[in-house]
Amino acid sequence: PLLGDSYYRARGRVNWEWNIGKLDFKLDFNSTVSAENFYINIGILSDTINFHTGQFINILISEEIVIPFNDNPNNNASDLFESTMEVYKMKVPVDWDGWQMKSFRYSDFEPRDPNNPDIVFDMNPNNIRAIRITCQACPSSSGNPICPENFGKDVRTDIDHIIFTANSALLDQ
Repeated sequence: PLLGDSYYRARGRVNWEWNIGKLDFKLDFNSTVSAENFYINIGILSDTINFHTGQFINILISEEIVIPFNDNPNNNASDLFESTMEVYKMKVPVDWDGWQMKSFRYSDFEPRDPNNPDIVFDMNPNNIRAIRITCQACPSSSGNPICPENFGKDVRTDIDHIIFTANSALLDQ
């Protein structure tokens, strides 16, 4: 772990699929700061041995407040990240060795489906209801060699310390 005794281990072989693993968290903020002054801070570990090209983290933040967090127990994931909902996204390339603490300003996130006329994108940290962090990597297989250099390699992209801060990034405080 980056610090302490526990963290999320996202590891595996991605010879046919992009996903390694994902975390969904229900959130309820009482924040008065703007999106410009609201930060998401995450510790991210990239493998230091047998580095896998095309690794990245997808972060989705939902401001959807009209449905339950997960009303479909067979889904094993939150229902708050659909294309018909107010969701913001950021893709973070993971191209270093070892742990790094990364900070992202909420206002730097983009609407997931910006052309949907039925969604009002007002980006208000007080309305955040869920976050999804997905660990992904470029797949390769003998039948679909998107990243042939990755064939047969195990990927490791671990997550630790998901911390929200106001007015400055975690390491700037």
